[in-house]
Amino acid sequence: MDLGCKESRDHADIRLSAAVLTIAMVSYLAMATGMGISYVPIKYSGPHAGELHYFREVYWARYVDWLFTTPLLLLSLALLAGLSPADTLITIGADVFMIVTGLLSTIHSSHSNAGERVKWLFYAVSCVGFVVIWWILLSGGLKAAKLRPSKTRGLFHLLGVMTFHLWLAYPIVFALSEGANKISVNAEIIAYGVLDV
Repeated sequence: MDLGCKESRDHADIRLSAAVLTIAMVSYLAMATGMGISYVPIKYSGPHAGELHYFREVYWARYVDWLFTTPLLLLSLALLAGLSPADTLITIGADVFMIVTGLLSTIHSSHSNAGERVKWLFYAVSCVGFVVIWWILLSGGLKAAKLRPSKTRGLFHLLGVMTFHLWLAYPIVFALSEGANKISVNAEIIAYGVLDV
């Protein structure tokens, strides 16, 4: 009977992975064809600051992608760990919260000091969602995984730690790109593309 459960779990993992890849493919196709892109006014303090208006290209399709794919990835991790349904829902809710507030930070105009403060406020609020996700997965998930077979527990530890470290890079890329405009849009696209793979 346990073999049937394992087979069912394996099929669920395959379906979740296929859904993540399909959604990401559509998102990248949209961005490559010029869809899912907007322009947001940004602050400029150089020469002729009052006469010029600067805009940053924002790929909001990326956030639509993450709104669907990251909950599926977290669901896969939660199922692997044997996390309770309540903790799984809280984790996914915190993830959706993190993505939506990250999008709000991205699309908020930062051409004034007040706009800059609002942008960074939404960024900070988004980071709170990030902390909640990983607090639950690294505390409750590890505790739940202790009750799993050793191979499953080891796989959860490996995937959980790898995903955590990978996801730590996203707020850094955001801070340097959409946040502070320190790196170009092209560098941002490359950085997120590498992280997404």
